[in-house]
Amino acid sequence: MRGRKAKFQIEVDDNGCYNVTSHHVSNPKKAKVTVKRGKKMTIPRYIYEECFGEIPEGMVVRHKCDNTNCINPEHMELGTQLDNIQDAIDRGRTTKGEKNPASKITTSIAKEIRELQGNISIKKVAEKYNISVTQVWRIWTGENWEEAI
Repeated sequence: MRGRKAKFQIEVDDNGCYNVTSHHVSNPKKAKVTVKRGKKMTIPRYIYEECFGEIPEGMVVRHKCDNTNCINPEHMELGTQLDNIQDAIDRGRTTKGEKNPASKITTSIAKEIRELQGNISIKKVAEKYNISVTQVWRIWTGENWEEAI
């Protein structure tokens, strides 16, 4: 089968998203397909270029539908990585608080830390909870852990 191009098989959902079923990947946005002389690119980039032409350097394919498995060209648009990050923030797709796998504390601990403001030094709070002084400051000012307010 080497050298033959496998066609994408899709299922269309109620939102008009074209979900890839033929390539057995959990996330077509990250999966790479080989195109043109061994060059690899993500499935959405490949589909976008096939439909609309070459993607300018520094631009990424963004999903208007928020479905990373979708390869419907009408659901794609170009933008910068910063635009893509802002989309995630605006649409509530970022991981915050306890949902963030890198989080060292819970919402209840963030509340405890907030209650200690003015009663104990920032350095002692950071040591007590094994987090940075910067993180304590961000909790105290409401920059981080808004859900603990």
